Amino acid sequence: MEVKLLFLTVVLLSSPLLTLCNPLYVLSAPNLLRVGSSENVFVEAQDYSGAAFDVKIIVKNHPKKDKEILSQSVSLTAANNFQILKDIKVTISVSALSSIAVQYRIFSLTPNLEPLSQSGITVEIMNPQGITVSSEKIFPVKGMKSGKYAIPEMASPGIWKVVTLFSNTPQKTFTADFEVKEYVLPTFEVKLKPSKSFFYVHDESLTVDIEQSDGQMNFIFFGHPS
Repeated sequence: MEVKLLFLTVVLLSSPLLTLCNPLYVLSAPNLLRVGSSENVFVEAQDYSGAAFDVKIIVKNHPKKDKEILSQSVSLTAANNFQILKDIKVTISVSALSSIAVQYRIFSLTPNLEPLSQSGITVEIMNPQGITVSSEKIFPVKGMKSGKYAIPEMASPGIWKVVTLFSNTPQKTFTADFEVKEYVLPTFEVKLKPSKSFFYVHDESLTVDIEQSDGQMNFIFFGHPS
């Protein structure tokens, strides 16, 4: 089954006038958005004191970024100090689930490996319980025929089978296995390690090391205090 990655972008719906000090627009969000889980997105306009404006948060597919999956708008105003923490949740529609399919290719050959096209072939899809959930008769062209089976939304996890048999010899079958797995959200641990134990109001910046459970290190800069 295919797992799609998501890409997050932010679009300003209006263009606020720049002050003497150009404002700094900040977006803080997870690198990967987990489908079905709530995620926090932080948006801020630093060093800005103009009129209120709207920000549009768009989630797109990755890496093509050609499909809009989620779109939400927030308002940055003086009342919220031109910063807001937005909770978003990405879900997969039924139409997206129906696009997940297993693809197969049937080769019909003689013992001399020559194409055999005149005989019909029955193709069956069998679930882990041994129940045939799909059956069709095909006629290979030049000894080959491709097909696909859309995995249903409530598919049983386990070993599925593609079973083929010639119409004139139904007692002999040919089988290929494929596995359907249930998607489980990964568990991970994130540790925040500030560069110092105290943060003073006159400090210009705060650096924090972010340590993931896989041992990789990331760094984040929180900006200038107001």
